[in-house]
Amino acid sequence: MSDDQIDMSEDKIEKLEVLLECSVCRSVPRQGPVYQCENGHLTCAECTKRLSTTCPVCRIPLPKTKIRSVAIEQIIENCDFPSECSFAGCGHVAPRDALKLHEAECAWRGVPCPSVDCGKTVAARDLLDHVAEHADWPVAEIHESGISQQSWNLSETDLALPSIRWELARCCFQGHIFFPMFYKRGHRYHVWMTVLAGKTVADQFRVAVIIKGPATSVVHQAKVFPVDLKKRHVLKDIDNVFSFDEALARRLFVSKVNDSSEGERRGKFKVMYQLMPSDSVVVDSLNYTE
Repeated sequence: MSDDQIDMSEDKIEKLEVLLECSVCRSVPRQGPVYQCENGHLTCAECTKRLSTTCPVCRIPLPKTKIRSVAIEQIIENCDFPSECSFAGCGHVAPRDALKLHEAECAWRGVPCPSVDCGKTVAARDLLDHVAEHADWPVAEIHESGISQQSWNLSETDLALPSIRWELARCCFQGHIFFPMFYKRGHRYHVWMTVLAGKTVADQFRVAVIIKGPATSVVHQAKVFPVDLKKRHVLKDIDNVFSFDEALARRLFVSKVNDSSEGERRGKFKVMYQLMPSDSVVVDSLNYTE
């Protein structure tokens, strides 16, 4: 409870909750705005959106201009009433400030599927089962150094395509599941790391993305993204998404001549990820074995 919040006995809080509850959903609003009819019957913002033209209690006509109950909003703001988690299926009850922390990591909150081909939102607790329904995931257990590597067999024709369907992978590090994300849009490649957790956990880690090719090598250090962020929001963070064009991609492409008569060059695209606590220092990350 913050210094400016009212400290009351449990009995007084329960009595006050009855007076402050919404007349439709029978819950104390977690925050304003709170509305009322001309006789003072309260409704929360969500229930007010669904009201007809009359008060649900006294049935008098509701005014065209909604009446804010500013005094009630101030009481709610200054009393840390217990509330139930807003995510269906959870049922966790806690004071408002503690509930905000819970909801940020709640297993029942909706998160976007990390597969670039899906686009669905599922409960965080069901995400791995959801992905297993439409993808076979390779799993890499990262050793204590936090290093994992992915590689894809491609041709030079593949590199010229406007988009490439990359195999989705997951890796485990310090008790958390991470998704190395590789995405091509237009003629640019984008690489980042997502963790199956909220922002509080994501802020505890960072990642070095290392791509080593025959012509050049690159390293990009960045933060780890929480699973709650959709791809379009992640791509706006230009400081923490490693983006590069086709010219650099070809220099990083480890290739060999195919045995076919056309002689098309085929090979591997290799990306290494080094996960670490956010306060760690990357030590000579380019010196890893092929």
